Amino acid sequence: MLCYAPLWDNLYAGQINTFALLAIALAWRASRRGDERLAGVALAVAIVLKTSPALLLLHFTAARQWRAVAACAVTGVVLSAAAALVWRPEYLRTWIDVSMATAASTFDYMNLSVEAFAMRLGGESVGKAVHKVLFVSALLVALRRRGRFERLVVVMAAFSPIVWYHHLVYLLLPIVSALRAAPWCAWSAVALLQIERPVADHVPALASVPTLAGMLLLFCVPFGEPVDAGSAVTARGGAGPAAA
Repeated sequence: MLCYAPLWDNLYAGQINTFALLAIALAWRASRRGDERLAGVALAVAIVLKTSPALLLLHFTAARQWRAVAACAVTGVVLSAAAALVWRPEYLRTWIDVSMATAASTFDYMNLSVEAFAMRLGGESVGKAVHKVLFVSALLVALRRRGRFERLVVVMAAFSPIVWYHHLVYLLLPIVSALRAAPWCAWSAVALLQIERPVADHVPALASVPTLAGMLLLFCVPFGEPVDAGSAVTARGGAGPAAA
């Protein structure tokens, strides 16, 4: 983690994404352990800090972890109400307006999102159409495969309207998860993400290519794919399929 460039970009810029990542990681861990309420509360904290983690609610919906969905909704309302009381309700409206305006904006080569890259290649109309098609396709694949949570984190990071380099800190979760399933994919993705800045600075035409290639690698990792039954039983101390 401490050797990962996007983390240092967060620290340098004073960004809050690392705290959102920790909340997302807690939600992932709690979900795997069956603690739905804690998972929902943790995800709500992440959503309050940054809007994009709301996409991860699809994981709990697909898993039918309704307690997690309810806990997330209640916690999100409580935290938002607390913020409105501490400051002013108008700030919440301003935050919503700014978020909507930002999502509808286009940015320069430093925006690493799929949409921005597609727009640079094919123009605004083509880029937005390609973005929608790829986004829906990625969601359908993510929701039907093992490692749903990890894949949704990749989709969240790739298809947000604006993806700055410090947003790539979210990919630490699928990277760490991929270390066991496909270590070569994990380390290759890390290498690609680490070189994004120098590539973008020196060859602007290739900006976001390393990042999107690294994201694609992580999305294709066989997270939690079933192993051979005999190997699994042997690993547990059995003698093979017959012992099961």
